[in-house]
Order: sequence, then C-alpha cells, then structure tokens
Amino acid sequence: PHPNRQTQSVDDMSKYPLREYLAKGVKVTICTDDPAICRTTIAKEFAYIEKKYGITAAEKKTMLLNAADAAFTDEATKAALKKAIESAF
Repeated sequence: PHPNRQTQSVDDMSKYPLREYLAKGVKVTICTDDPAICRTTIAKEFAYIEKKYGITAAEKKTMLLNAADAAFTDEATKAALKKAIESAF
C-alpha cells in the first residue's frame, strides 16, 4: 500500500478494490517494494491493510500464499515457503 501511494499509482486507498480483487480470485500480494526507499516493513504493510480493510486471517494467508507463488525463485523454495505459511495458520 505505501509504495502505491508513493508512486501515486493509487491516490486514495479507500477506493482501492482490495476486497473485490480477493473475491474475484485476483492473486493479490502485499509487499514493500524497496524497503530502503519506501521506508516500510511487511509487518507495517499488513497492519495497514488489516486496519484499513479489516482483512481476515484467511485473507492474509491467501495473500501470503499468492506471494510465495509469485516469488522469483525455484519450485522447491516456493514449496518450502508455502509449507511455512500453512503451518503458521
């Protein structure tokens, strides 16, 4: 969310269709882009969307699994990430 506002790709986060995207199965992920430039952490980003959109634990899990799927890494690493996410929920 913060990188989207910094780059002005989203000017009003209350109009961002996060819930609509999730409901339609769009592979939404939450990230920090470049933490040194954006001055944020993944924990801050999730706290923001939890407060702003009231996301559920299941939605958070879905977004984390989406991120593992989208990661620029090999399939074995993706599988390990998914296993860690599954065990955390």
